[in-house]
Amino acid sequence: RAMLRKIIRHVKDHGLAGVTAGMKNYFGAIHNPNKYHDFHCDPFVAEVFDAPPVKAKHRLTILDALVVQYHRGPSYHPQWAEKFGGLVFSFDPVAADRVGWALVERFRAAKGLPSLREEGREPAYLATSERMGLGRADMAAIEGDGELVIASGGADPALVAIDLLAQAEHGTGSLAVAVSDDETLLDAVAERLAGA
Repeated sequence: RAMLRKIIRHVKDHGLAGVTAGMKNYFGAIHNPNKYHDFHCDPFVAEVFDAPPVKAKHRLTILDALVVQYHRGPSYHPQWAEKFGGLVFSFDPVAADRVGWALVERFRAAKGLPSLREEGREPAYLATSERMGLGRADMAAIEGDGELVIASGGADPALVAIDLLAQAEHGTGSLAVAVSDDETLLDAVAERLAGA
């Protein structure tokens, strides 16, 4: 059974980094992270992610974009948070953060706020991450093919596995993810997929 290291993070505006999404969340794993906020956290976010204990274990980034805070982050301010109602899944951590940045910009533009670039705080760590070979920061190069299967307890594991396999057949870059609060169901689905 394959276990994936994942990171689940809310998408938020960040006064210094521009955006806090998946990659910057690893700042919580280092000693004295406040030392690494200069220069819009660049190159520090990329360097922390490139460290062997992180890079070797990270497999999947999940961004919680149910509500996106588009201004005055990272502290929560409900007046600058907007419902988006989505999740972002990516094996590419740079692409996930770039999509998070696009969501922040989408809400900023809708509210008449200047872009992060116009404010001089675009998330420069994303370009650095791409130069370091950690992933893709160019929105035109990011593929958006995937499927989320939500399965409640009592679902038939064979049917969930069939649904995942059908979604995975869309191409080598497609992502199929099953989500459930029933760990026994997920184990049974994993067993069926291992035998497929």
